[in-house]
Amino acid sequence: MRYAPRWRVFIPTSRQLRFAATQRLERVAPGLCPIISLSTRDADFDAMAAHGPFTIVEAAETPFPPKWMARFDLDFASELQRDGLVPAASELELQFALFEDAWVFGHTGQVVDARTNRSIRPVNRGSAVPGILSARQLDGIAFSLLTGVPGKRRNYYHFLMEKLPEHLAALQAAVTAFGRLTLLLPATDHPLEAALVSEARRRFPDLPVRRVRTSEKLRCEAVVFHRVERSSIFRTPASRRLLSMPVDAMRHSLQVFPPTERTRRLFVSRADARKPRLLNEDEVFARIERFGFERVTPGRLPLAEQVALFSGAQAVAGPHGAGMTNLVFMPEGGAVIEIFGRSLAHGAYAWLSHLGGCAYGYVVSDETVERLDYRLTGAALDVFEREVEAAVERISPR
Repeated sequence: MRYAPRWRVFIPTSRQLRFAATQRLERVAPGLCPIISLSTRDADFDAMAAHGPFTIVEAAETPFPPKWMARFDLDFASELQRDGLVPAASELELQFALFEDAWVFGHTGQVVDARTNRSIRPVNRGSAVPGILSARQLDGIAFSLLTGVPGKRRNYYHFLMEKLPEHLAALQAAVTAFGRLTLLLPATDHPLEAALVSEARRRFPDLPVRRVRTSEKLRCEAVVFHRVERSSIFRTPASRRLLSMPVDAMRHSLQVFPPTERTRRLFVSRADARKPRLLNEDEVFARIERFGFERVTPGRLPLAEQVALFSGAQAVAGPHGAGMTNLVFMPEGGAVIEIFGRSLAHGAYAWLSHLGGCAYGYVVSDETVERLDYRLTGAALDVFEREVEAAVERISPR
């Protein structure tokens, strides 16, 4: 019996095609090079550092009040599930070092050792867009403020409360340790990165600057790079000093400063959000409208208007979401009341209220409708109204 031959067709993967293209391009045009593959192994930070690493630790001035912690231990299930504990204070460990002969990629912010092709900073998979990067040379010591976060993936809270203060703190430490540096700044008009860039220039006006486009990469004589360890993802920034950095950055970048009168009371709507959603938002707002609250949707406003709006607020209430990040622009002595769905309750905004000197209260809904969506009904709705009323009574004399 004779069998018909079986033909095997080899179809290369996108990674194999990219590797083959890289080899051909390196031979033909060594001045151009595609991005390093996502499979690049991470470098050993300590072993590859030419100088350092150096470590600085930033800790909160005061922990959460004990009465807050007693409630958090009962209600903040999602925080317990993620961290395993609900810390009463926060700590940031910032480790930075000098790396010699390294590439800095414009579109991801990735830092790669040029001799071993090992990544000192792991590539952000959400921001790695394959493409051809033109190569440039840079002498001296560089410090990169390239965040590697594309526009659509910039989370307002995480960029403002984590990336921005940590980058500025690392830059300050690097200047103290190494002196004159060349700042590598993103060539972007995104307002969040623009705030980071303008604040770096304001704090260190004498440092030379090199704008890096997303279509290029720099081979640097040396790069100061940092990595971060946080005690809790829900406790950022770690201190009032670090909190002042993003607040000052946004104010100076947008030229929005605190007004003389701060009397507005804001209900923060998530009408423009996908999930989680407070499904009976109209009913909830109706309960507190009589206390002088106005409903605002921060996600539909330009950043400058958001900063100006919250700068004049004495009270902020509403469901948990990125828009509540703006409470950091409130004056000290204000009040914050937050609404949670049962499946997503944690203390990120309680921490910001604590650092900013604002009273804080919250209510957790028992009714989850679909996935993260929820309603505030029954006893929980009554508790929310009482929390708001008590907050208004505290701030009214002011």
